[in-house]
Amino acid sequence: MTENIRRRVGARIRAARVQQGLTAAEVGECIGVSYGQIWKYEVGKSTPSVGTLTEFARVLNVPVTFFVEEIPPTLVRSNSRQAALFSAYNRLDAAGRDLLVSIANSLAEVRDQYQLAAVSGAERTGSGMTSESRAQRQSRAIRQQAGRGHA
Repeated sequence: MTENIRRRVGARIRAARVQQGLTAAEVGECIGVSYGQIWKYEVGKSTPSVGTLTEFARVLNVPVTFFVEEIPPTLVRSNSRQAALFSAYNRLDAAGRDLLVSIANSLAEVRDQYQLAAVSGAERTGSGMTSESRAQRQSRAIRQQAGRGHA
């Protein structure tokens, strides 16, 4: 297994363990491995066998496919930040996923506006608002939306 996939599988093991409210030591005891080995699996330092993944699935009450589903082929070639973002996205509920996509799109739009202003040399956008003030307004709107989502 490549390092990115090991980390992804490990993150899914940890997510399922935390969801069940179990410690690494408790899970290790149930499947017959040490706390240290559980830690190695969770951080991607060691690759669990198919048999061990089956035991994790039984103890954590998830299907075996939970540990490997939604691993895109590009993850193998991605960097750790991309893998972390993808992992975070998959741990969110539908509303959280929508918010994360909205934030990412807003950040990309702001970046595009900055690049356009830099290339054109224009200090003002068509709306009469500087790119910086538009970015600040979008950032404030995102923070407000995030605040409502957690209420």
